[in-house]
Amino acid sequence: HPYTRGLLESMPRIDTPIQKSLYAIPGLPPDLGNLPAGCPFHPRCASATNQCQNIYPETKVISSTHQATCWEIEGTK
Repeated sequence: HPYTRGLLESMPRIDTPIQKSLYAIPGLPPDLGNLPAGCPFHPRCASATNQCQNIYPETKVISSTHQATCWEIEGTK
């Protein structure tokens, strides 16, 4: 999931050399009172497509303990 990848990339790791700065997800979180059409994360997502911009994604069950609401989940296109 693109947002999860972004969060994981923004965390410091003890098993890699120290970087000058951590990755930051671009942009700002959406205004909850004025969400964009489609997926609310699409303005900040490098994987966003026209579908993401126009249609709110379905929630998909990944496992008994995980769900994701994204059109770009690997293996579900």
